[in-house]
Amino acid sequence: MGKMLVLGAAIAAGYALGYRDARLHTEHVVTRVVEQVKTTFGGGQGNDVDAMMNRLEGKP
Repeated sequence: MGKMLVLGAAIAAGYALGYRDARLHTEHVVTRVVEQVKTTFGGGQGNDVDAMMNRLEGKP
């Protein structure tokens, strides 16, 4: 029974925090976290594998 009480309290707290966050910000929380990570780690990362291999092999 105690586990159910803790689970209910956690769900209620998460809902309240999520609702408050949604009222303060227009962007989704995942979008904001991704932007924060991109700015923290340089943001210039690309995923063009062909361009990366050409650069590493010295091809134009």
